[in-house]
Amino acid sequence: MSDSSTQNPIMRLIALVKGSRQGLRDTSVSMIPQFIGLGTGFLTTIILARILGPSSLGRYALVISLTTIAGSLSDLGIGQTTIHFASRAVASGNREMQMSVLRWAFRIRIFLAFSSALIFLIAAPFITKYVWHDPGLTTLFYISLVGNVFGNLSSVPTIYFQSLKRFGINAIIASFQRIIVFIGILALYFYGRMTLFTVFLITSVTSTLASIVFLKLIPIEGLWAPLNILSATFKEKLSRFFKSPDLSSIRRLEDASDTTPNYFAFYMLLSSAILLLIMQTDVWMMGYFLKKEQLGVYIAASRFTLPLTILLNAYTTVLWPRASSLKNTQQGIELLKKTFSISIAIALICTLYSFGAPMLAPLIFGDEYSKGVLLGQLLSFRYCISILVCPIGVIALRFGFVRIFWKINLFQFVVIVALNLLFLPRIGSIASALALIAIELIGMGFVGILVWKRIVSPNKCLT
Repeated sequence: MSDSSTQNPIMRLIALVKGSRQGLRDTSVSMIPQFIGLGTGFLTTIILARILGPSSLGRYALVISLTTIAGSLSDLGIGQTTIHFASRAVASGNREMQMSVLRWAFRIRIFLAFSSALIFLIAAPFITKYVWHDPGLTTLFYISLVGNVFGNLSSVPTIYFQSLKRFGINAIIASFQRIIVFIGILALYFYGRMTLFTVFLITSVTSTLASIVFLKLIPIEGLWAPLNILSATFKEKLSRFFKSPDLSSIRRLEDASDTTPNYFAFYMLLSSAILLLIMQTDVWMMGYFLKKEQLGVYIAASRFTLPLTILLNAYTTVLWPRASSLKNTQQGIELLKKTFSISIAIALICTLYSFGAPMLAPLIFGDEYSKGVLLGQLLSFRYCISILVCPIGVIALRFGFVRIFWKINLFQFVVIVALNLLFLPRIGSIASALALIAIELIGMGFVGILVWKRIVSPNKCLT
């Protein structure tokens, strides 16, 4: 007869928590900057909502959505790819390989940051005039873009410390980045200088200064190394700039085909670009179909998702380096079982939050935001699904499904655009919230099937 403790759900849960103690500790530490971001972001939204009103809050959201796209284009999966391979190098005790991966990522990120900035400098006037029918947003976007280009480089130190699994230092850096920006916002509030122009200006300046300061925490060899390129041709220089290090010597999983960062980054780039479009589809389409006031209510309601995004980001932060360090498929299956059990419990608790917290919208933001209660509940529930799926998605990438994810994301993008086109003009912003829930369920179904097939057929590569 088996031990009774193994049959008791409570004892199994206790054993699971004990076995995951380090992971839970790392997750808790990683949540600190997220909680600081929650507080500063929520207070910033309250200030903007009450002082500037729903219309200005809607205009603010449109500019931020465009800035977010420009910033995300400077990453496009490079950060995840860096952690993925730098963690392998650390696990193999190969510091030089770790630095080589970081240098490659830094070069690519600089190239993408300035390239995307140039594209949006040209595209912004057309977007603000013909899509949003508000040309005045162009100047605000240009101001925001400057800080965004330099601010995105501040993620480099956090990636470095994540690859080392030094989540405490990573949390300190990320926390101070958020605090510095919020201090600037508070200065505007107390001195009575708060306008959309000054908000974007102070955010741009403080984020730029923070990125410059924190880059100094990275070892110099993690940013660049002297190369003898004076005698090289332009083609050779270009090839060396983009070429990633060969990491076949630190291959982890038996069937891993992602032995170079270029290979992994290419497919992560495809997925990230599509996800980027998905994340901004609701705001952009509401900017076209709905009034700015309605968009402002939607943005205020979305702020109730912040605690859930904090949890999701912290969870992902801890899972990525652990999954990247796995030595075989069986370890991946064990990690999946452990983390998915935890995800179920967390998702159930978050579901209670998602229905209760948004009811405070009129009290926090004002009576004119009372229509945001249902929106907040739907948007929050969407993240409950994301938390449930998180470990499946991360482990699936380690099972070699990186070549499939972009196809799933593309299908999700088609669905969210179609649903918004059909229902946004008819039922308003509720359509966007329901569309987000729909694509989360679609993603959970596809990824779940892939991982299940891999578990039952561990020797079969489905990529």
